[in-house]
Amino acid sequence: MKSLCSRILLFAWPVIILSGCLSGGGSEVTSQDNPVLIRRAYRQRVTSPATRTQAIREGLHSPDPLIRRNALYEIITERGVDGLAEFEHLTRDQDPLVQGLMLDFVKTIGDPQLRTRLAKDIAAHSTDPAVQKAVNNMISTFQYYRQNKRLKDDPTWDHEIETIQTMTLPDDTWKILADPTENGHEKKFFAVDYDDSAWKPIKVGGWEQQGLPQYDGVAWYRITFTAPAKGQANAAELHFGAVDEVAWVWLNGVYVSQHDLGPEGWDIPFVMDITPEIKWGEKNLLVVRVHDSAQQGGIWKPITLHVLK
Repeated sequence: MKSLCSRILLFAWPVIILSGCLSGGGSEVTSQDNPVLIRRAYRQRVTSPATRTQAIREGLHSPDPLIRRNALYEIITERGVDGLAEFEHLTRDQDPLVQGLMLDFVKTIGDPQLRTRLAKDIAAHSTDPAVQKAVNNMISTFQYYRQNKRLKDDPTWDHEIETIQTMTLPDDTWKILADPTENGHEKKFFAVDYDDSAWKPIKVGGWEQQGLPQYDGVAWYRITFTAPAKGQANAAELHFGAVDEVAWVWLNGVYVSQHDLGPEGWDIPFVMDITPEIKWGEKNLLVVRVHDSAQQGGIWKPITLHVLK
């Protein structure tokens, strides 16, 4: 698996048998001075609907890193970015696994400005080289951003959705150009009237075996395809098999959206609605800006147009 770091949240509660006295000392064990009892009490409160919310809020400020990690996991799972105000202070946490969990959460934030601010805060308070590297990769990526809503996510659409046609885009008529200075957007590489006659041909697959050996960085892809007639279509989507590793997409010169999960997104399929941008029954220009930070890179699985009714 291609990943800068893979972190699994392990929150195992110790199970012990207490006899009521510490061996050798003879003093009574109380919940105030025994971390195991404190964690057990927290676990009981967080699993009870009546006390769960307050237990999580208090757990986020616990001096015990095990409790902080669990409380962070619980609130991220329940509320995501909506609960950020309650746990943003943990970007400054010194516990490595709290840092890792915060970083994994920050990678999922769509707003690039918020994502960058939180990532920089984590890096400023961490001495872990893996965290520093992950943050550097994250904040160096392209800052274009646009939300993309699919028909199935439209609350005003109350009809059954049916795929009435699919069309796989050609895999052998792409063109590519490396962009080591990362300023292709300033040169309008995405524009319909941009002259790409000097670009190199490439097929769907990793770019390292197709003219860009050992290249890590940004490259741009362009392809022209003819869309089917509209007919009874209500929407159109592009289904990307996988892009290694981050992708920004334009159709007919209009920015559509992004697939930006950092290095972890290299093999994850994604879908973008292109209904406003597609030209039914005509030629369409698809442009994809790809950023790769290590190993293989590029559009390495097919892209399919789905016509929805």
